[in-house]
Amino acid sequence: MSAPTQLRPYQERALHETRSALARGVRRVLAYMPTGGGKTVSAEAMIRGAVAKGKRVLFIANRKQLVAQASAHLTRAGIPHGILQGDNTRSLDAKVLVCSIDTIAVRGIPDDVALLIIDEAHAAAGSKKYRELMFKLNRVPVIGLSATPFAPGLGKHYDELRGPLFEELVIGATIRELVELGNLVDVECYAPADPDLSGVRTQRGIGGELDYSETQLAEAVDKPQLIGDIVQHWFKLARGKQTVVFATSIAHSQHIVTEFIRAGIAAAHIDYHFDDDERAAVLDRFARGETMILANVGLLAEGWDCPATECMILARPTKSLIRYIQMVGRVLRPHPGKERAVLLDHSGTVLRLGFATDDLPLELDDGKANASARKKEERKPSEPKACPSCKFVRPAGVHVSRIGIKAPGMIGVMAPLGGV
Repeated sequence: MSAPTQLRPYQERALHETRSALARGVRRVLAYMPTGGGKTVSAEAMIRGAVAKGKRVLFIANRKQLVAQASAHLTRAGIPHGILQGDNTRSLDAKVLVCSIDTIAVRGIPDDVALLIIDEAHAAAGSKKYRELMFKLNRVPVIGLSATPFAPGLGKHYDELRGPLFEELVIGATIRELVELGNLVDVECYAPADPDLSGVRTQRGIGGELDYSETQLAEAVDKPQLIGDIVQHWFKLARGKQTVVFATSIAHSQHIVTEFIRAGIAAAHIDYHFDDDERAAVLDRFARGETMILANVGLLAEGWDCPATECMILARPTKSLIRYIQMVGRVLRPHPGKERAVLLDHSGTVLRLGFATDDLPLELDDGKANASARKKEERKPSEPKACPSCKFVRPAGVHVSRIGIKAPGMIGVMAPLGGV
């Protein structure tokens, strides 16, 4: 193995606290770091420590691109490893295996596992495949990694485990702390539209969170007038910025792309139907700046990093704090010349859920009925409001002048034309 990647102080602290918890007999630890906070780098340090002691490690992910991303990082770090993922499976005798949860569910668990690391571990509570894996390896230490550690049921008791799914939460750093350190950028929010969702019902998703019905949501927002508004406000507020769009459906995403192209802007759509080569080509063109607008539904919400992405258009209304935080996380990474990110919210989500950089409810949810209500009360201290004229979003009771202020969701920004 080559020299380890240098850890930042908060990563060192999180690693120390995780190891201390395991030394105290805690078997399942969830480590929180915001998107862009370095979860994979931290996992590398954990893997190095285990391999140095002769232990076998499984790194589990729930998406093909996350498996590829983890494998690429370990290769750059000089850590020999195998892969257990569909037709991509190889080197199964390696001390370190990067695995797809779907493949493990079909082919079974490799032998002699001494440490289990779960990427995007917030998915574990709502996944039977993850729970069964943890039940079968109930004596093996588990470290979960997540930027959204408040999914329903992450702290729920299971008899098979003789305790909670995850017993302890380790907090590496908050979003606000990383913004202050310069490891993430702040977000300047605008809310040009708040679509009428009165006829859209709410249902429980795969992960257990309540959110809008996908079918009814698409019907409510995939309308020419709303799409035209998206293009118009991008020209007004974010023209020239690399932009990722989150839409409600494949058709909605394609319609948005069509309107941008009609307006003379290079735009592309991507979805899960694309094969690996097609997907790589679309992402490469965007990364090189050949494409200005990249639209998708949820494919890019996890496991996609392009720090040059400076603007996000949220065209998909959501009640899910997890979904919201994961999407906004795509534009928080710093990049040369990028002072802050811009969020154009055409979904009303910022007004419902607050700024993406607000403090999060960092506690393990035990699955009880009152937990969601309690988290909602904790989540919206800023009560953001949109300026009627320019749509700039600010906390309630805060006046933004030409001099500028410092507040959640802003970095001393000057009010747009029209003032607030």
